[in-house]
Amino acid sequence: MIGSVGGFREHAVVPVPKFIDFGLTSEITRGTPDNAFRISSLMFENTTRQPIGRSRVTSYQGYETRATEILPDGNGARYPSLDPDLRDLLARCLARDSADWPDLAVLLRVAEDAVRVKTAAAYPGRAEETDEGLRGFVRELVLDADTS
Repeated sequence: MIGSVGGFREHAVVPVPKFIDFGLTSEITRGTPDNAFRISSLMFENTTRQPIGRSRVTSYQGYETRATEILPDGNGARYPSLDPDLRDLLARCLARDSADWPDLAVLLRVAEDAVRVKTAAAYPGRAEETDEGLRGFVRELVLDADTS
């Protein structure tokens, strides 16, 4: 679910992602936290190529999380390009106890902070983090993706 490029200052290079709840949650229950858990699970599985259901639970920053594989004390060294702030957010979203999951205000604050301070300079020597690198990624894997 990809929106168009532009329209938002922070999306001048990368399209707006549009997340859906796959029909599994509702706003009446725990909508946002459940959605954050499911999106984080997909991100974890795409990063590690391992199902979240097989992930070992570890204590991290005062809570138990299923994100062991990406943590510094787990196999985090296998994922050197994973932003530490994103790693910590994923770990919290994948906490065993749903009471430890971040609420919408926390998710928004973390995203806004990243937009404000995470420029290419935050990732020295990584051309893929420049505006041109991101444009190339979007062009190759999103806009011109092979659909055959």
